Amino acid sequence: MSSNVFDNINVEDEIAEKENTANNNGASFDVESWKQKKRDDVENAFALVDEAAGELNTYDMLHQWLDVRARFDRYSVSNTLLIASQAPDALKLASYKDWQDQGIQVNKGETSLIIFDKIKRYTKADGTTGKQYQTKKVFDIRQTDAKTYPDAVSVDPVIVMRGLVKASPVKLVIDNEANASLGAMYSRDDNMIHVPKMLGEYPKEALLSMLGEITRLRAMGNGYKKIPTPEESKRAAFHAYCVSYIVCRHFGIELQNKKENMYVPTMFADMSPADIRAHLDVISKDANNIIYVIDKARGAIVPKNKDSDAQTNPNNTAKKADTPR
Repeated sequence: MSSNVFDNINVEDEIAEKENTANNNGASFDVESWKQKKRDDVENAFALVDEAAGELNTYDMLHQWLDVRARFDRYSVSNTLLIASQAPDALKLASYKDWQDQGIQVNKGETSLIIFDKIKRYTKADGTTGKQYQTKKVFDIRQTDAKTYPDAVSVDPVIVMRGLVKASPVKLVIDNEANASLGAMYSRDDNMIHVPKMLGEYPKEALLSMLGEITRLRAMGNGYKKIPTPEESKRAAFHAYCVSYIVCRHFGIELQNKKENMYVPTMFADMSPADIRAHLDVISKDANNIIYVIDKARGAIVPKNKDSDAQTNPNNTAKKADTPR
């Protein structure tokens, strides 16, 4: 990343605080060394993000990120990559001070994780807006003396299915004649998704089938009415798999035989880290929107958590990306 990102870092308030602390302790404070340390931290975080993105061309690493993404749905792509790289089993993150504010202590000797903090914007001398990139150290709840951990989410597939219908780009119809073994399928003849009635006897299988077809159509945008090319089909299938996986894991619904149903993600084989992040961002936004629609339908929309870096409403995803990349 170009070093000019750091040319206009606005850290005067932080410097003043550091100097006051040092003076109170009878010590001196090296401003330039501190600034360089901040730059190095950000550069190292960017490098780790790129490294993590470059490793997603294997099945295991892709699913490691998908699992993190399902749990940390309000975090930016860059931060979920950082979490997947440093602590893929993390459950809940907070800074040392934030844990203390909750009456929880970080265990002695624990190593912190590095993630990006929100970008700070400020007005420069020439009147333009500057950006201050910075990182923060956080700890997972399992690195603390917390007595209880976040409850595992488990939502009835039928409830998820009812909300999912609202996320479909086309109408769904229960088809008495459709072959249950083929699952839910989109028909260009009537511009509907036909769901075999027999699937109704197996709610989980019905949900997975509907989710797969709905996310496949969503991946194709307005082009689902035409016959896709092989490459378009491949991209849509990959997108549908990733989004479906995130949504299911988010609601505590296990996917059976997922490894047999998913090819190694050759999609990323020749992509740069920046292109991979952009692709992950599209996947994340679609998963966020579907999760939001389902949560809204089941009355489970919750206020934004101050430790998260995304908006509660994923329709505001432009604001969500207020962390680097």
